[in-house]
Amino acid sequence: MGIKIKKLKFKLSIFAGRSISFILKIFLKSSAGALPGKVAMSIYPDILKEVDQRCNKTVLITGTNGKTTTNNLLVHIVKGKYPLILSNLRGANMPQGLVSAFINDLEDGYDWGIFEVDEGSFKRVVRDLKPDYVVITNFFRDQLDRYGEIEKAFQDIYESLDPLDTTLILNADDPLVSNFKKLGKKNIFYGVLENQFCDSNQNVVETNFCPGCNEHLDYSYFNYGQLGGYSCAHCGFENPERKYEITDIQYQGENYRFVLNADQNLKDFEFKYGGIYTAVHLLPRLWKWALIWIRLPNELRVLNISWEGWKIL
Repeated sequence: MGIKIKKLKFKLSIFAGRSISFILKIFLKSSAGALPGKVAMSIYPDILKEVDQRCNKTVLITGTNGKTTTNNLLVHIVKGKYPLILSNLRGANMPQGLVSAFINDLEDGYDWGIFEVDEGSFKRVVRDLKPDYVVITNFFRDQLDRYGEIEKAFQDIYESLDPLDTTLILNADDPLVSNFKKLGKKNIFYGVLENQFCDSNQNVVETNFCPGCNEHLDYSYFNYGQLGGYSCAHCGFENPERKYEITDIQYQGENYRFVLNADQNLKDFEFKYGGIYTAVHLLPRLWKWALIWIRLPNELRVLNISWEGWKIL
């Protein structure tokens, strides 16, 4: 395909996508979602390569749970220093959703591209969009209706990451996620230390076998599901050392407090949720806040932040 034809198809795809977005927003009162991107990709299938070229740095966030919260929080933080950010903040996390975000926020270039990516679409996305950083949250079996066994989702992402020159930001409390360290990339680990809300017993099918040798995996505590403190007596597979970790978790009245140890830098956090039941169920997701202190080398130094419902003490 000649350069002139590519440019023409690109411009036509943007026009078509924006037209669909306009119709959905004005006449159907819809937030547009993925349809504009789907139309644009049907005209110019390589449009994600254009996104890749226009983003100076790119972060992809994938896994079963927590992608949208992590993505939106990270964008909120980074915008404190870098104004030009492209992101799929509405949660449309398949390739067409990323393209829709691009169409609706079109710029010649971006300081950062920050995207949540559906785990089943990760392979397709990284075919064209080469991330500088990949955040992997967790793997649970609540997506079986779409992807089959959890091992397949893991394997697809693992194989997609293998040839990439990228830094992995990994949940040390999930044995399936920490197993990505075998790729030999630069790894940054985060997690939640044992606390008063942990369980000592939990019947979770994901925890039956060690990802390293397929033998029985022992747990000293569970934060949630298969997230917790684990070790294998057979091969020595265990939680990797966390660079960012949450500890000293307390629930006082309606306020939820914890300490974040960020590379030996301690900070107190507080946020509000209405009830101990909610607080307990939010425990496994505390690792998201560790992203606040992940200093992507020489690029992110954003420390003064605010977010509805919580604050730094």
